[in-house]
Parts: sequence; structure tokens; C-alpha cells
Amino acid sequence: MVFWFTILVGIIAAWWGRKMSFYSAWALLFNILVSMYLGVMLTAAIIGIITDQSVSYYHCATGVAGIAIIAFIILHTFTITVLIADVEICFPRMFDGVGSAILTFLSGYLVCNFVIFVICIMPFTKNPTVEKFIEQAHLTAAAVPPVAVACDFVGNMSMQCYDDAAEQVVSEFPSPGHDIGYNPRKTTRKRMDEPYGDETYEDQSYDYGGTDY
Repeated sequence: MVFWFTILVGIIAAWWGRKMSFYSAWALLFNILVSMYLGVMLTAAIIGIITDQSVSYYHCATGVAGIAIIAFIILHTFTITVLIADVEICFPRMFDGVGSAILTFLSGYLVCNFVIFVICIMPFTKNPTVEKFIEQAHLTAAAVPPVAVACDFVGNMSMQCYDDAAEQVVSEFPSPGHDIGYNPRKTTRKRMDEPYGDETYEDQSYDYGGTDY
């Protein structure tokens, strides 16, 4: 159901964007991809710098969403005021319409999955009351792969030394169901509260740019 909802959002976006120019639609998709990548990877890097306090999953969700939104506003404002305003690239009308619809479909689909991904980071999604309506596992299964693929794509295209860490970083973000303290330089997670059980969790660390998460 979640997958088809994201497809529906993409179709609505395609219908809305079919009259955009291909160049504008491409710029929109590019800015969304870069913003998603920055939101995920910069949040992971910032968490790796914080060593004196535990980091809540709610902090992670705020970081991912906040950085992505700020990055998109900056990138798209620059695109509209500088690149699109001063450059006119013309394509055949049919190519413009079909191409713009495809690109805006991808934009809507990715934004919808990114929003669901951010929601999955927050521990309330594992609350039994919430899971009566929608299980976090269904949300994660639908949202994580597209976000991981998008971040991997940007990372691979960035022409930097890249070890395909994005997919692992993305898969680490969804909350296990408890708001827990997280020391990114250790492999263990310390629980701050235990509202839904007394299990203990242990993380596996991995190397990302010389920093363990």
C-alpha cells in the first residue's frame, strides 16, 4: 500500500509538472537528489563528530530533514534566479512534455519516499498504537531502497573517493523502536528509556571517512 501511495504521489507530480520545460524539471530533480544526499550524509557526519553526548533518533530525523530542506532552498533559489532565469534551452514540444512528466514523476516519488524515510527514523513509528494503523516495517521496506539508490547515485556521480557507504548509512537510520542514546564512536547503544520492552540492542560500527558510526 505504501509503495502504491508513493507511485500515486509521483503521478500527481507528473501531471502537475508536464507543462514545465525539460530543463526546469531536470534542475528540480537534480536539486532534490543533492539535497537528499546532503541531508543523509551530513547528518551522519555531524553525528560522528559529537562525542560528549548521546544523540536521539529524533535529533537524527531533525538533522536529515532540516539539512535537506535548507540545501534545497539554497540550490533551487540559485537555480531559479541565476541558471534558469538567464538560460533558455529549447527542446521539441513533445520531448519537453514527456521528459518533464518523467522527471517530475521521479521528483514526486523521491520526495514522498524521503518524507516517509524521515518518519521512519522517529521512534514513535514503532509504538504499538501507531503500528495498528501502519507498521514501520512496511514504511521502511518502501522508503529505504529509493533513498539509498538516490544517495548512492549522487555519491557515485560526485567524482570523489566514494565507497558506496550511502546505502549502509541509510539503512542504519530507521529507529529500532526506542528513543535511545547513540554514541557514534562506540558500537553499543545506550537506552534512554524503555517504553516497549527491556531488550538491549547493539550496533555494528562501520568506517565512514575515518569516523565510526
